[in-house]
Amino acid sequence: MKEQAGKSRSMRLRGDLKLAQAFYRRTGALFLAKAPLPVLKCTEDEEIARLFFPALLALVLEPVQALIDTSIVGRLGPSELGAVGLGTVVFQFALGTLGVFIFGTTPLVADHASSKNIEMASKVTSKGARVALLFGMVMQAVLMMASPHVMGAVSSDAHIASLASGYLEARCWGIPAALIMMVGIGAARGHKDMVSPFVGSALYGLFLGLFDMLFVYGLDMGVEGAGYAASISQWIGACTVLYMLHRKGQLMLEDLVDVPTVSDAMPYVKMAPSLALGQAAVFMPMLASSSIATSLGPNNLAAHTVLRQISSFWLQLFMAYNATAHSMVASSLSKRTAQGMGTAAEIMERICHLAVLTSIPLGIGLYALEGQIPFIFTDSLTVNKDVVGVLPLLLILMPLDALRACVP
Repeated sequence: MKEQAGKSRSMRLRGDLKLAQAFYRRTGALFLAKAPLPVLKCTEDEEIARLFFPALLALVLEPVQALIDTSIVGRLGPSELGAVGLGTVVFQFALGTLGVFIFGTTPLVADHASSKNIEMASKVTSKGARVALLFGMVMQAVLMMASPHVMGAVSSDAHIASLASGYLEARCWGIPAALIMMVGIGAARGHKDMVSPFVGSALYGLFLGLFDMLFVYGLDMGVEGAGYAASISQWIGACTVLYMLHRKGQLMLEDLVDVPTVSDAMPYVKMAPSLALGQAAVFMPMLASSSIATSLGPNNLAAHTVLRQISSFWLQLFMAYNATAHSMVASSLSKRTAQGMGTAAEIMERICHLAVLTSIPLGIGLYALEGQIPFIFTDSLTVNKDVVGVLPLLLILMPLDALRACVP
């Protein structure tokens, strides 16, 4: 029986691989065929819009949350601003390698949600949440111990490295919550539900602002206070997403209480290497550029942090297209038919075109405001001058950012 089940799984895996290859070939052909003149309206546009705008609101809240941190800590000085930026990059790099908790959960849940098997979808979500908690606790312990050494390696300024290490250690208390929230977001996408992640992100941002003001200024805890504020807010956001799934009947709370097993983790372990490699390819240049900016001094690191915050706004816009594609494509491919593959390819092609077309007027608008935008983050004229000097180059590359971000 076990041998027969193993063969069945192997055949299904090979079938899924062939379907994925056909999907990407079909998507590429459609995109290139329609690139000179994309159609103004498609039959998928209504569902794309229904999923895109809640996803956009949820994802735009992420750079707004970073803006809260940056604007509050930035008043403490360029070194503090640079330290929080450096700590955030390392934190995001660590979490980015475990993006499998979003991208792996969505197709697993969509498999059951598309056939209306909500009970199994709930069990998949709860297994993911339990595994995320376990992985998060391990990552938290490792990163907290390694924080001083990591910051010393990426920063040549001992003062900034010390501040960044303190921020990162405080921020690490939110790692398990961040991974659990990833699972919740992935599950919501599998149900084509973009509202639950938005509510979770909104409450996260609200409490982040309140706790930032309390810890950084009220209790005079400096950059460490900003880290603790983010961690507490992350737990609030994660619990909110799970509660929203439960409220909509997509998650049974009793499924969460079991102890995680090796079999629970295996779907994520199998998908993790390829996804982690892709995420590392995105975050490694960010980490390297932050390290280089640190070696150039506090003002350059502060300018780099501001530029990263500005670019994160348009990247989150394009990631809303990614979330939409992820949800719709996973649902279509879960049918494992040629028709489902064809529908998924058409959806992917349309979303890629919409993202690229959106990037052009957005880039023009930001270029027109380039002299005013940096003052949102800092009053330093030196830092703002550096920002204005580099921003046009990033705007030119925006259409490529749009296309890269769209692929789920």
